[in-house]
Amino acid sequence: TPKPNALLVGPTGCGKSFMIELLFKQILQLPTVIVDVTGFSETGYIGNDAVTILTQLLNCAGDNPLVASTGVVALDEFDKLAFYSINARFDGEGSTKDVSGLGVQKELLRMMESGEVPVPLDFNNSTYSGKVNMRTDDVTFIGCGAFSGLKGIAIDHQHQGTLGFLGSPQSKDREQIAARYDEAELSQVENFQSYGFLPELIGRFTRIVPLEPLSKDTLKEILLDNVVSRFADEFRAEGLKLTVSDRVIEHIVDLAVQRQTGARGLNSILTQLIEDTAFRSFGVQKGTLTLDVKNGQLDVKFAVKSTRKKARATKKKD
Repeated sequence: TPKPNALLVGPTGCGKSFMIELLFKQILQLPTVIVDVTGFSETGYIGNDAVTILTQLLNCAGDNPLVASTGVVALDEFDKLAFYSINARFDGEGSTKDVSGLGVQKELLRMMESGEVPVPLDFNNSTYSGKVNMRTDDVTFIGCGAFSGLKGIAIDHQHQGTLGFLGSPQSKDREQIAARYDEAELSQVENFQSYGFLPELIGRFTRIVPLEPLSKDTLKEILLDNVVSRFADEFRAEGLKLTVSDRVIEHIVDLAVQRQTGARGLNSILTQLIEDTAFRSFGVQKGTLTLDVKNGQLDVKFAVKSTRKKARATKKKD
């Protein structure tokens, strides 16, 4: 049976990396690495060699190639490997190296093919490092990316050959960051080829899974249970109280949806809102930081804790 490689296509902040870490690393307890592929280059150029992705997996497995060969490699920001001037029809076409995403795609294609790969033991010195042979037959590769603009390509291909009023419609979500895809759109390899990917590489993924943006209710739950509670704990440790109104929660969630940043945007919005007050107050003053919405804008107020009672008690004691 073919390896269950998967390509997860969904907007930023929809939980792709979190889902992989939770399922494979915490529940199944498999050697799992999540790597940002934008930092890699074709072997022989400045940047990390793509094969060192397997070095990270090997290290995660305690440098045991047998254990590592059953692990999981998540390729985050996979869509950023798109080669914008791709003309190659197959992997063998073209004999020169390049430092673009196409070169890394070819390296990944070789790794994803079942076989034995010489893996460097030293991530930082892969060229001269000792190597160990590792089989990739059972290594699961998972690509993750937003693929912004792929929706427009899919729509154009669907209406190719039609003119005038029957031509490609100007769908409002064709260029949306958080576009919704169906499996039919993602099953067409030519859409990914036009986007800038080798068709053989896309063919290595046995499943291409569309993920939808998180709902407002889910974002609200993440904001309350994760982001706000964490900030409240940090403030409490400094002798400060953080009060956030329901209107603020709704407003921040609306901003995240509007900006199409998903769960990842919740933390940045709240951080920008309170960082100045936190910087001035931590370790200096004690009091209450209140967040509210006034005239459609987020409002921050800081009330210094009164020290009168303490002063009176000290005076009476004297």
